[in-house]
Amino acid sequence: MKQRGAKATSLKAKIKNIAKEKRVAPQLILQNFMMERFLNRIATSSYKDCFIIKGGSLISVILGIENRTTMDIDMTSRGFSFNEKNVQGIIQDISLIDLQDDFFFEIKKCEPIREDDAYGGFRVFIDGFYESKILVVPFAIDITTGDVVTPEPQKRSWVNLCNAQESFELWTYTLETIVAEKIESILSKGVLNTRPRDFYDVYMLSKLKKFNGKRFSLALKKTCEHRKSWDQVKNAVEHFVDIENSGSLKQFWERYAKSNSYAANIGYNDIVAVIKNLLTAI
Repeated sequence: MKQRGAKATSLKAKIKNIAKEKRVAPQLILQNFMMERFLNRIATSSYKDCFIIKGGSLISVILGIENRTTMDIDMTSRGFSFNEKNVQGIIQDISLIDLQDDFFFEIKKCEPIREDDAYGGFRVFIDGFYESKILVVPFAIDITTGDVVTPEPQKRSWVNLCNAQESFELWTYTLETIVAEKIESILSKGVLNTRPRDFYDVYMLSKLKKFNGKRFSLALKKTCEHRKSWDQVKNAVEHFVDIENSGSLKQFWERYAKSNSYAANIGYNDIVAVIKNLLTAI
């Protein structure tokens, strides 16, 4: 009979090995793996078509966890009445799915969020557990609705971080829509932007072979129309030199690059050049 905690010890060892191989902190690997286990439950649930994954958890899958980690899950919803009661009820149903993997989840609370998007959304706080609460990992899920995905959501495969033989599929944003939202945020915030991660994501994603410039242009226009920021973005394009020469943005970037090894060799001028190239498509 296995001693209580043996599975948790084994998982920690696997996480440690992955962290060493990927050169990522073990706690970040564990955090991302716990969230992956929850996403797997969405994929096997009757709600699998109701959620479209976006944000850091998607970007991490596209770029690889060694190039991008995240601390929460972002997704947009469709196909059900979007209110706090329904959101909490659906996430509760998903959290109760047993995949016989010794992971389970408890919802701590659900609350409204009001950030950039006029549609708002809800943030669900969850505790993830492994082997009878021996390992505990808290995380949050941000859920919105009404987001525009150009041309339409696509299926993407998630490979189990600890077992490459296992995978599942979820609906996701397109590559061009991810970049469009990031560019809209960068331009609309201008020199007041405090999210250097957006710059990194744009730089990395736009360099992928599958990135389509024409589709990006359409996605950006639709994103700006949705957020009612097209005039603001066009003005920012005309005054992009302010972003290009911003000392504060450069400092934000340098601090980010210093604290994230995967961004260490990317200069602010490199990012500016990539963004300027993207803007020629507008």
